[in-house]
Amino acid sequence: MDDLAVEELSDAENELLLDFVEWAGEFDRQILEKETIKGDSEQIGIQEAFEFLAPLVSEDASEFDAQMFRLFRLEQEIQSGPSFEYSKEDELPQDAAITPDELNHFLKKDELEEFFTLSGQMIETLSAELVLEEVVAESRKSKSVRQKITRKSQREREWLLYVAGVISEGQKGEIRRVYDLRSSIVHSSEDSNDFLKQVNIPSDISRAKNAVNSLHEELHGIELKHRFGDLIV
Repeated sequence: MDDLAVEELSDAENELLLDFVEWAGEFDRQILEKETIKGDSEQIGIQEAFEFLAPLVSEDASEFDAQMFRLFRLEQEIQSGPSFEYSKEDELPQDAAITPDELNHFLKKDELEEFFTLSGQMIETLSAELVLEEVVAESRKSKSVRQKITRKSQREREWLLYVAGVISEGQKGEIRRVYDLRSSIVHSSEDSNDFLKQVNIPSDISRAKNAVNSLHEELHGIELKHRFGDLIV
């Protein structure tokens, strides 16, 4: 959502912004009182449980374990977080400069950026390990070869895994989509919101989890959700 002058917006768009600001302010007030928009005590319980478990899980876990737990937590925050609904959406111009969807993306901007940045890091880690495990001959595995794999671009690692038959074309496309979203965050300026225009909730969230999960399953033989056994359902 780019910076816009008030005079560039229609009356309906200005009213949309005012409604959003009022709604966001009310949501913030309720959060301070430990309530959600609907006073959903069950949802509050989920969030508090995550906060309680995070340090306990991460204490004896690897860095990847901690990243994985954070990924699950961010997904929960994004998928079940607040959603702004605009009752006069049909009054907005067809070429509206601002829409309810954009405002909802903006509301979750920090969580979305962290989620896809983290997904990208996990994809890099798993891809490098898979190339070393499945593509490099046993007799050639060494510290220097590992460093060469790490220095390769992610696109090169994906291609090696694909031509070696480790991942399918569909998996490669899924991984590429997620990593491209990560790159649009890393390489954009601080005040750019281009990433928010590209991401699609919830399909890209599911795609990111699938991409990380497929690499993890190829490497370790188990799905991501089973890594912590019964701790994460």
